[in-house]
Amino acid sequence: MPASFVLIENLIPSASDALPAGSLAYLPIGESYSLFGVDQNGAQLLFDLGGEKPFHVWTIKDGGLGTAIVVVGWRIEVDPASAVKIDNLHMPVGCAFITGEGAGLVGRQAGRGAFMPMKVDGTLYGGGVNNLRAAFQSWRIVTGPTEQPQILVDSADLEVKPPA
Repeated sequence: MPASFVLIENLIPSASDALPAGSLAYLPIGESYSLFGVDQNGAQLLFDLGGEKPFHVWTIKDGGLGTAIVVVGWRIEVDPASAVKIDNLHMPVGCAFITGEGAGLVGRQAGRGAFMPMKVDGTLYGGGVNNLRAAFQSWRIVTGPTEQPQILVDSADLEVKPPA
């Protein structure tokens, strides 16, 4: 992952097990960024955006993963020309998506390989036949001013790996 400098005022240290859904944080233990979420049962989830298995979604066990460095003011940018066809109502793993319910990233459940789209607010996207959606292969997570964003994660640097 290339170095990416962020204003220190836009970073907040926190315990990883105390992060609210929708938090983007750098985890020193995994040396990568992760999106934190919550499943339908209230269990805390971690969507890995680097590390050994990008795009895998893990359930966080009690005690968390140590210190997390939260990035304030992050957003996803996409290249509209990278839109992909969506088959069988499933969006491809590793893509950014947008629906009438919001935007997010498509991952898979660690250990099971099940399709798991997580919205930027940290909730899981439930789908639905009548809910229009689009998916994009080329995306990046950035922070800072629109004219000069700092790239934190770029899809071009990540590889979708098969289920564990």
